Amino acid sequence: MLEQAAARTGNPSLKKFLSLRARAFRTDDYFESELAWMDLTGTPIEVAIGPYEVYTDRLMGAKTAFESFVTLKDPQESAALAKYKNYLKDMEANLPIEDRYKNFQRGFASPIAVAEQVHGGGDNVPGVQTIAFNLPNDERVREAKGAKKVILSNVLGAKFERILKPMGSLVLEPDQAARVDKKYMQFETLFHELSHSLGPGTIVVNGETTTVDKMLKEQGSALEEAKADVAGVWNILLMMRKREIPEAEKPQLFATYFTGIFRAVRFGAVEAHGKGAALQYAYLQDKGAFRWNEAAGRYVIDDAKMEAGVRDLLHDILMLQANGDYEGTKAFMGKWAKLDAHAEAAVASMASLPVDIRPIYPDAI
Repeated sequence: MLEQAAARTGNPSLKKFLSLRARAFRTDDYFESELAWMDLTGTPIEVAIGPYEVYTDRLMGAKTAFESFVTLKDPQESAALAKYKNYLKDMEANLPIEDRYKNFQRGFASPIAVAEQVHGGGDNVPGVQTIAFNLPNDERVREAKGAKKVILSNVLGAKFERILKPMGSLVLEPDQAARVDKKYMQFETLFHELSHSLGPGTIVVNGETTTVDKMLKEQGSALEEAKADVAGVWNILLMMRKREIPEAEKPQLFATYFTGIFRAVRFGAVEAHGKGAALQYAYLQDKGAFRWNEAAGRYVIDDAKMEAGVRDLLHDILMLQANGDYEGTKAFMGKWAKLDAHAEAAVASMASLPVDIRPIYPDAI
């Protein structure tokens, strides 16, 4: 089918990618086709297909599952967000770790697309529905060309209206719940994906060159998702300091981020995003980033302590990755990736809200 699609398209870059991807399915060597995917241009169609994520491998966190996305890009929305990719080096430099641990070797050519998903396949169909992706995961490609970020605007919009927005009033006191904002869900999604391209990737452990993924094994996915969440917030704060995003809107950022933690923990403790969210909850609570108001039965965020807590958590996660510390990561997750009674009660109050959506895509476009 990829070869048939390649024969029908008049776009040279899409034709090249589809042809090389078809060949990769036969040879199990995806490197050349990944490079071609990064070079796609001049087409409204953004298609991703291949063996990508390791979330379903709970044994070693190494076996990838096949999935596919067929999307149509929104040129105006894509252009509006494209400016942020120009700050990737600044984001890397701003990470709260020593410079020797920062990764300036990766490519910083990072295409950003906002698109509507019109079809999905493979691992994209069951379970939690993806609102964005940052691919490819091959460190060789990332060092050569960076990674592409695609936000699925129709999936994100549906999750905001049906899940995150009504969830805010169940989690936060009314004045803070009113600050949960779709704009900041989109910003957090974008900067989450941008942040996957930051920090340690290829590392040296005991004199040998390896990768974070290989060293952290089944512990790596949840830690990486937590990293991307908190680094996303950290980088939005950087954009505020650079006056690209209004600094006066920090309360909207923190309210949307904190409510999003509860959206993710409902995915379950064995799912990477859910486990990573539980880690953020317990760690930030310990830092005083929020407190439980017993009378209201809701949480209250302390914006200043939230900002400081995000910085501390990001530092600790990045150092575990930089050192390829499997045992340290396992202990870190064991200590923090759990919910207390208040969080369990808050999750229980959400029983009337869907955990996720189940898209129905058209048979033809």
